[in-house]
Amino acid sequence: MLRELEEVQVRHGTEADPAALTDLHHHDARETAVTLGTAAFTAEPRRPWLHSHPEDGPHELLVACPGKGITGYTTSRPFRPIPADHPSE
Repeated sequence: MLRELEEVQVRHGTEADPAALTDLHHHDARETAVTLGTAAFTAEPRRPWLHSHPEDGPHELLVACPGKGITGYTTSRPFRPIPADHPSE
């Protein structure tokens, strides 16, 4: 059976999002294999993580919002730290 397509807004994460993002993470950690996270945490400690994904990059946090609420998110980050990325260290 085909479902009617629903329009989804994709936008950058904002200061208002940590609680919803934390709820999504906890659901995924309990119910799926899409995250490697296993420990529960509160939204407030995630603010530094949120701030590490500013709109102008270099790494982004994008959230999916069909109507009200957030139904998904994705982030970018360095593939892996390599010495050439930080020559002063």
